[in-house]
Amino acid sequence: MQRESEFVGLLSKMWKAISTKRTGWGWFFALISALVYLSDRWDSLTSFYEKLKTMGPVLKFVVDAAQSPLVQLAVFIVGVVWIGVAAILSAKASENRKHDGRPDQSPIKPSILEIACGPNVEGSVAQAWWTINGEPMPVNFFRVVVNATKESQLVKNCTGFITRIEKDRKTKWGGNNAQVTFAQGEEPDALSKTIRYPVAEYLDVLAVTSRNQVFPGTKPTIGLRLWPFIPSMDEIFSWLGDYLITVVITGDGVMPPITALLKFNWPGNWETAALTLIQESPAAQMSHIHELEHKPLTGIRLRNECDKWIETGKALRERLVMEGKAAIPEATKWIQEFQTFAELNLSVSDFDAVNAVTYEDTFNLEMTKIDPNHEVKMYQRLVGHRYGQLSIIRNKIK
Repeated sequence: MQRESEFVGLLSKMWKAISTKRTGWGWFFALISALVYLSDRWDSLTSFYEKLKTMGPVLKFVVDAAQSPLVQLAVFIVGVVWIGVAAILSAKASENRKHDGRPDQSPIKPSILEIACGPNVEGSVAQAWWTINGEPMPVNFFRVVVNATKESQLVKNCTGFITRIEKDRKTKWGGNNAQVTFAQGEEPDALSKTIRYPVAEYLDVLAVTSRNQVFPGTKPTIGLRLWPFIPSMDEIFSWLGDYLITVVITGDGVMPPITALLKFNWPGNWETAALTLIQESPAAQMSHIHELEHKPLTGIRLRNECDKWIETGKALRERLVMEGKAAIPEATKWIQEFQTFAELNLSVSDFDAVNAVTYEDTFNLEMTKIDPNHEVKMYQRLVGHRYGQLSIIRNKIK
């Protein structure tokens, strides 16, 4: 009797633990526990049944009806239908909980690689020396720091690719994969690196020389980092400002591959350029995206705002003439903010007019690569052209 009671208790616990999930095994154990429970008390039920038959015509009718095969069949069908309906309602409730806007609670397997990138990340910027046409020159490498996690310890066959470059939400280059190297780029394993925790490896994304020439982090060929795609790197980075670069990193067991969105701030100066890892989505990261949600200015308000930009542009150009390179950081910021203002408030044709790249701009950019001191004149031209064109547009506002 004691063993039977223990068995019944065990089945009771299994019923609570399994049947609440409405699985096939849950219903099976529920049925077994019910049968054992009833068999344990069969004598008591029989005695109670005999007493019911002597307690009057109404109760006797109920007892006789319960013995009817038709009633028993109906009860069985109702029970089966109830179980089916309960299962359907439970499935719908689970589906609704899954899609009610809250995060999916199912466990997500963490990546076995970790990445970091930014001016303050050790190893993310590294200076080296190149020799171009027999002339040595310093160069800054902008890199993604890649490390295996403490749990993974070692990841083989790691590779990196640039898959997209965009500016102002427009694709400058894409639809292809440019494989880049892990440092050192000349090593045999530069295109397929084994990363061992806690020793980080460094993925070359861009390199910028002291002549302000931007090169890709591709495998060196005849001593140069070549870009076998159209448009060229000079054309891609012909505009100053922020660029978004998508880099995909793969490796054995890295599922899914890591897609890193990087912001490359290009002020036209190799010493102040910066590459930073963006943690959020591309649309959320552009510093000016929230401004684009506002209604464009028109009429008097637009004319007054143009006057402010014209006056600040004139003052900034004077500072560039008087202070030289010391005013370049402010000029870079002004140009970026001016472009945002123009994009939001001017027509397409007017936007193109104030931001047009002229032959003189191209000449100044090339001269800066040869003579860094020419950079101040380049910014004088960029600022002067913008507020000059804006003055023409301002006078046409009605």
